[in-house]
Amino acid sequence: MTTQLHDGPDRASKLAYSRSAPITFPYPNLGFDDVLVNVKYAATIDEKLLPFTADDTSGLRPAEAKPDIIGGHAGAGLVVALGDGVDDIKVGDAIGIQLINRTCGNCLECNAFDNKVCCPYMQLSGHTVDGTLREYCVCKASEAIRVPDCTPLDAVPPILCVGGTLVRAVEMTSAPKGQIIGIIGATTNVGLLACQYARSLGFQVLVVLSEEEAASPLVDNLDVDYVVHGSPSNILADIQSIIPRGPPAIVVCTATGTPFQLAPQYVRPYGKVVLIGIHPEDLIYIDYPSVIRRAVSIQWAWTGARSETEKALCHLSMRQIQIPRHIKVAEQGLETEQTTKEGKHTHKRGSGVWTVLDIPQTQARISYNSFKSLQFAPETFNFGRYLAYRIEELGVKDLFGVPGDSNLNILDVILETRSLNFIGCCNELDAGYAADGYARTSTSHVAVVVVPFVVGSLSVLNAICGAYTDRLKVIVIAGCPDTSRLLSNEHLHHTPGVASMDVALHAFRDVTAAAVRVSSIKDAVSILDDTLTDCVRQSLPVYIEIANDLAYGKCSAPKPLSAERDSTSQIPDYRDVVEAFSHAWQSAYMPVILVGPWAHSSCTPTTLTLLAEKLGCAVLVQPDARGFPESHPQFCGTFWPSVFNPLGEKIVMKSDLWIVIGGRWSDLHTLGNLDINKELHRIIDLQPNSARLRSGCSHAILLQDLMLDLISSEVEENRRSVLAIQASIPGVVTSSDRDNSRIDSPVTLSNVVDGLHRLIGENDILIADTGETWFISQQVKLPPAATCQLQLVYASLGWALPAGLGCQLACPKGRAILLIGDGAFQMTGHEISTMIRQKVNPIIFVFNNMGYRTEIAIQDGPYNYIANWDYSRLAACYSRPPHTVDVSEPPGSDPDLSFITMQVRTCNGLNQAVDRAKAESWKLSYQPIKV
Repeated sequence: MTTQLHDGPDRASKLAYSRSAPITFPYPNLGFDDVLVNVKYAATIDEKLLPFTADDTSGLRPAEAKPDIIGGHAGAGLVVALGDGVDDIKVGDAIGIQLINRTCGNCLECNAFDNKVCCPYMQLSGHTVDGTLREYCVCKASEAIRVPDCTPLDAVPPILCVGGTLVRAVEMTSAPKGQIIGIIGATTNVGLLACQYARSLGFQVLVVLSEEEAASPLVDNLDVDYVVHGSPSNILADIQSIIPRGPPAIVVCTATGTPFQLAPQYVRPYGKVVLIGIHPEDLIYIDYPSVIRRAVSIQWAWTGARSETEKALCHLSMRQIQIPRHIKVAEQGLETEQTTKEGKHTHKRGSGVWTVLDIPQTQARISYNSFKSLQFAPETFNFGRYLAYRIEELGVKDLFGVPGDSNLNILDVILETRSLNFIGCCNELDAGYAADGYARTSTSHVAVVVVPFVVGSLSVLNAICGAYTDRLKVIVIAGCPDTSRLLSNEHLHHTPGVASMDVALHAFRDVTAAAVRVSSIKDAVSILDDTLTDCVRQSLPVYIEIANDLAYGKCSAPKPLSAERDSTSQIPDYRDVVEAFSHAWQSAYMPVILVGPWAHSSCTPTTLTLLAEKLGCAVLVQPDARGFPESHPQFCGTFWPSVFNPLGEKIVMKSDLWIVIGGRWSDLHTLGNLDINKELHRIIDLQPNSARLRSGCSHAILLQDLMLDLISSEVEENRRSVLAIQASIPGVVTSSDRDNSRIDSPVTLSNVVDGLHRLIGENDILIADTGETWFISQQVKLPPAATCQLQLVYASLGWALPAGLGCQLACPKGRAILLIGDGAFQMTGHEISTMIRQKVNPIIFVFNNMGYRTEIAIQDGPYNYIANWDYSRLAACYSRPPHTVDVSEPPGSDPDLSFITMQVRTCNGLNQAVDRAKAESWKLSYQPIKV
């Protein structure tokens, strides 16, 4: 059987490519950990950088070359299929294939030393396994290079060729950052790139040129600190005039010439010389007695491991290095290793420009056998299959919802896809909350909820209002009656009347990017794709009604869903914005950064951290925007005026310039203690799609791109706000009540905070429902990669528990830790039964306040007091044996052992609950607390 593979969203390349008639392209089955890549751009490595010749007999080649091998040592493209065991790459991801195509993963070098470049069983792209000079190529996921978002795909192959090697070489010098390191061979393309890397890694760069190199026009392009050239004696004297003992290390990017031979004399005693590009056929002449006498180490870097290449790509994505390149369309049949030998495509020595091959796209059909994903790729499509394909393409694995007679056909066809799971919730509102949590924390940040017509739609509407408020990509699919009945004058069940079948459509239009009905197979595909594109581009929910009988309607096969920037568009020029920002920054005395909740959906965490480090000032976050590393020396806590962190608030109010990134200012963000309109004179407001300067002028931007331009600008750091607050990190309480209190003392909120500090770990998600738990969550310091989720603006009571279900399913490597009051729990607590059924392991703290404590504080009255449930016994009634046999459950298993529940009243009880939740981390932990 053959099937057409899709290309996925080409979000990285920014370049369009043409399509020709499909052909048949046979390909073997994918093995364990294999990734099939549609190669868009490729490159080959100069033979001078390879540790073997074509007819190598030296033993340096890791394995025998195969005859008629497909050439190409490096390539970048999009994942189109996955083998078994691949769980951290998804179809549509942009990845790179480098020289090391696969390693054994079992030898001492791979495991004990984590040094896969020395694996004796490695396979090399274009030498021992087929390379990248063809439309499709296979590599191991463990060696696949993850390409950061917003990285031009055509700039990636040169980095795959030498970027990891250069990172390895510079790190092998072991020189402390800030010191001077030497570069020899800087007028080669590799040398020019080495200078950029060394500068971006924080070193001062001294370039050593021969007299011939000094005449090269590329010398004018060197952005380095020092340049020396001339005769060997003059070079040595010039180096010693700059750094008397010589630099601690020199990286040699060329293996010829007098400067290389004298490199060991240029470094200080006990210094290092790291060689790049030494070929087995080259003879190396050095002053050996001098090397021994001065204890100089000589090392050789011939390629980089995956981690080093990914570091190099990060520098490219942050625009800390530049890759001048010429795109050359590869000729058909450009596939053999002989081409590699003759072409030397990637880096002509001394040209300053890298040549990248644009691989022709033939839209080949390949043999489809045992691929894991896309699992749902049949030869023929109906609309239900098309929908399932799109859901999987968007990176969704779990769908939430409630079945009904109007969506059963849709569910049946969707669930033909083995990689999609349907999570049936207790009601549609809870399903919407669960989708909200899933969209917040999944890698794709997209969620899907499936509900019945009108009655289910209006039930889930409240949850979608909250998702709209927080700009979450939630796709609501509502099944409709068959098309013939929609066109009739019947009074259909689940509707208010004949004239009101559009009531749900009207209700959703104000809280979604699009609300549509698909009632004809003729335009079903275009309506669906346009709506999904709106969802992704605008980062907002969408609502789609689908007639139930259309699930089986025949339609065309899907093409790649293009939900990103137009591939032909250019990155905007933000020089005016950067200039205005720089002027305001230079004139400011004590600036600060305020991070808001919309920053995290519009820029990467790395970009945010790098910009903060570039500026050097204090960083504070709004209460629903935590995510900046809280152990970072610039982090100064939460900014919640007159509510929390008074020291941080004092610094902010003294500041004369606020850099607000993705901020929003609802009444709950200010609580009447701050009038943001009176502060606009000192605010530069950077939103996902706009930048407002202090002058009041606004500019259209893309936040990620603007931040990258600011990182690469000449703005100087200003640390006055950090120095003003350096004695404390506000927003964090490390309670010692547990140590000072008697074990039988009643538990206090301080004890709870202390217990949470003991409990929360990396990758965990702290989720706080509306009310007092908000304030508890702000006192917990988050470890690396942990997040905190609040629904601060919409503040729907009961949201946290179903949202915790979605968060836990989206992030199985961490644990969702839920903080919820008894009033909120009584609204959605039944969703614990779904957690038990799905065998997820969140930790739930239910605070028994005997009513709505926050509202009691605002205005007391009899309406604030609720029934007192026996919370500790609830979980048992939610965990009865299932109605149907679960074939995946081992015989004789006891469902009651899938969770832990303890009633917490004292400090000792809290300690026991925390210890047991940590010890039995695979179980759901449900802990009612009487504070």
